[in-house]
Amino acid sequence: MSHRMRAAVQRFTNISLFSGAMGLDLGLERAGFATVLAVDVSPAACDTIRFNRPHVKLMHADIRSLTADAVLREAGMMRGEPDLISGGPACQAFTTIGKRRSIQDPRGGLVKDFVRIVADARPKFFVMENVRGILSAPVFRKSCGKKPKKVIGGLFTSLLADLKKSGYTCSWALLNSADYGIPQIRRRVFIVGNRLGLSFHFPRPTHSPAGPRKWRTLGDALRGLKDRSNLCARYTSREKRFFRRIPPGGDWRSLPPSLQPIAMGGAFGAEGGRTAFFRRLTFDKPCPTLLCDPGTKACSFCHPLDLRPLSVAEYARVQQFPDEWNFCGSMWKQYELIANAVPTGLAEAVGKAVYLALKSRLPVGVRAGNRLRPLQVPAIWRS
Repeated sequence: MSHRMRAAVQRFTNISLFSGAMGLDLGLERAGFATVLAVDVSPAACDTIRFNRPHVKLMHADIRSLTADAVLREAGMMRGEPDLISGGPACQAFTTIGKRRSIQDPRGGLVKDFVRIVADARPKFFVMENVRGILSAPVFRKSCGKKPKKVIGGLFTSLLADLKKSGYTCSWALLNSADYGIPQIRRRVFIVGNRLGLSFHFPRPTHSPAGPRKWRTLGDALRGLKDRSNLCARYTSREKRFFRRIPPGGDWRSLPPSLQPIAMGGAFGAEGGRTAFFRRLTFDKPCPTLLCDPGTKACSFCHPLDLRPLSVAEYARVQQFPDEWNFCGSMWKQYELIANAVPTGLAEAVGKAVYLALKSRLPVGVRAGNRLRPLQVPAIWRS
């Protein structure tokens, strides 16, 4: 039996937090990790997990009310035993589209709960995913009785410091899913840490806009799709009036000048390109980052040919879920579950890098303290 075949036999354990529709877990499964426990507070997410992975233990609970001991007990594991804890805490508090209240938003504090569970459960590795806005998310510090001082990027620095105090060496990278064969331009931050002194390197991109392996497109994603559910949001007659005039790859700027202020309303005089307004997708390029609501004027995902947003099934294809994967809850909840998931192919690429590190047990070597290391590429990922 070859080394590669032997490597495929060994499975490492994963405890999944903020499991959602299990996009991250599916990718990690393909990389060699067995999900022994999933945790989520959403009823639709829990129903989705039960339907598709009935053998996986499930905790329907708010992580803020959980201790690491409770999570480990449910997983049937001891402190320090899990090979991996993974998850993508709610990102709405950090996204640049939102109000960016950071940890002042109750959802923003969930990243601290993820760190707390990791620090107490002591897995060998952890993987945390979030929007790139977390890199600049502020913290507010008191200053001699004056108005709290806003420190840009303070949250990310604080998280890394807490993980370092807990004995974890961390690497982080901002990865674009399109660079790894996913038909979607989606930039997300991944933090990977371990307490074993093992080498970790993020995977090398496999695709590019121009090269031997070009970015995969929306057309690639939707090819051969047979939509059994027919779940799809709808546009109003007013919205259809404008989308009829917009070609694939266009947006509100493709409208006749006389119609542009009518379509845009109060946003017409705003600054910026506003390229997501009345946007019609094209089969020839990757899909933009999927959002929870595909039908809004400000962030449209109009089908390249039809007068409708992308359907739930098309959303799932863009995120690389298997066609047989079933999503539970209302139509809008299904859109939300899919949009919030980690693309399975990107999760697999990161998971393979973690798997290689766990298998190799190579010492890190000389470090300058415990500082962050830039994105590095191991020889095994080079073609």
